Amino acid sequence: MSSQLPPPIGNDWKVWGKRLIDTMQLTQSQLKYFLTGDSAINEGLILWNSTGYPVISKANAYRQILLEGGCGQFYATQTQTASNANTATAITFNSAAAADGLAINGSDATKINVTEPGLLKVDITAQATSSSSYTGYLWINVNGTDSFAVKKSVNGDDTITHTALVTVGAGHYLKVMYAVSNTGLTLPNTAASSPIPAIPAVQVAISRCKQ
Repeated sequence: MSSQLPPPIGNDWKVWGKRLIDTMQLTQSQLKYFLTGDSAINEGLILWNSTGYPVISKANAYRQILLEGGCGQFYATQTQTASNANTATAITFNSAAAADGLAINGSDATKINVTEPGLLKVDITAQATSSSSYTGYLWINVNGTDSFAVKKSVNGDDTITHTALVTVGAGHYLKVMYAVSNTGLTLPNTAASSPIPAIPAVQVAISRCKQ
């Protein structure tokens, strides 16, 4: 890794020597720990935060560098049918792709387990169908606590979508919940029919915004 060393200024070589040592310490392969009060006046300095992630100086502040993990795509490829109207029902997942730091719970497929804490963006797309005008509701549950819901009136084939930012802790889980005003509203899975690929009943994309 290359870096620009500080040029000598004036006749005080001790000051330059200290600046040189400081620069070399900041650019060595092992990052120094960020300490409260460390100056961020020089942009582009990378330090290691003791809570477990690197930070970089920008605009006179140290900002978190996002590490990989905390993302994935999850699918429910079986039609979801509520047993009762106006009753919270959890989506059952049976497939995942590109999951890193997230996984479907091995004993409860309605749960998506989270490895590390952070702020996650969750995008949900649910296929919906109904022969009459019924209302569908969709929301996220984090470790037993519900977030805000969205609702949509469905008459025929439609989709219900929801996007939310949720804060999770290490070892927490996410659930995607839904409810219907009438059990005649279902979330159907559609098999592939050339040239159209299969359309899962529910798709969930999760990405980490902050650790």
